[in-house]
Amino acid sequence: MWLKMQLNLATDQTSCYDESGVEIACAGSGQDAEFKTNHRIPAERFQVMTDVVLDSLTELTWCRNANPAEFPLDWQAAHDFINEMNGVRAFGRSGWRLPLRGWLGYFRLIETPTIIRNLDSWIRRRLRCYVMKQWIKNSHTRYQRLRSLGVSAQGAGGIAASRKGPWALSNAKPLKVALSNRFFVEKGLFFLLDHYELSVTTT
Repeated sequence: MWLKMQLNLATDQTSCYDESGVEIACAGSGQDAEFKTNHRIPAERFQVMTDVVLDSLTELTWCRNANPAEFPLDWQAAHDFINEMNGVRAFGRSGWRLPLRGWLGYFRLIETPTIIRNLDSWIRRRLRCYVMKQWIKNSHTRYQRLRSLGVSAQGAGGIAASRKGPWALSNAKPLKVALSNRFFVEKGLFFLLDHYELSVTTT
């Protein structure tokens, strides 16, 4: 069960402050003291068991072993491992998911999808950066790979000749064309925002 988006946790904050630490009126600030709520963080939030930890706030279950598989795994191998865990009911449970889905349970406590949208964008940029690191030492490889992914000769040439590092190039337009959102969807990347909006409309 997911927590509802409208949930505000009681933190006992009674005053609101600006970025300089000066006290301000709470109305419209979006800070905890603006909201009156009885939703409190459970006194005993986590129940530690033999193999798992139960979170009574988000109703998520986590493996106590943070690396149950041989690390690292690529995306497909991680999916396969999760399917295997569910097939054998690892730790007596099914419904295991990759961490991105688990994070979504926590981010559902927020009141705006902007944070999730920005996180999605950051994840895709990090993936583009990772790909560029594989190509960065050979300009010919960069050019050929970009061309094979639908980038124009001019765009691929600019990236191939660039002396910028992988992180800077990961935000360049030709990289966004080559490794587009559609590209990641086809590769099976879990988009937080899509599932966040779906779970909101079904709760």
